[in-house]
Amino acid sequence: MGPLFTDTVTLYNHVRRGRTESWARTVISGVQICQTVKHDFADGKSVRTTETSVTIPIGADAGGKRYESP
Repeated sequence: MGPLFTDTVTLYNHVRRGRTESWARTVISGVQICQTVKHDFADGKSVRTTETSVTIPIGADAGGKRYESP
């Protein structure tokens, strides 16, 4: 991709078929993760909030797996 899309994420999807439950793991490389920390003040107290943004481009490497709708 480019110099911005160098991160890797692992997604875990809960799969239920009848009474059987499992977790499907997908490792996606070539993504971008941005994280910011914001400080707000509410009722005289400092509140710290962390925001995380993950951008997954169409051409990211998901190990041959494709999107499945729920």
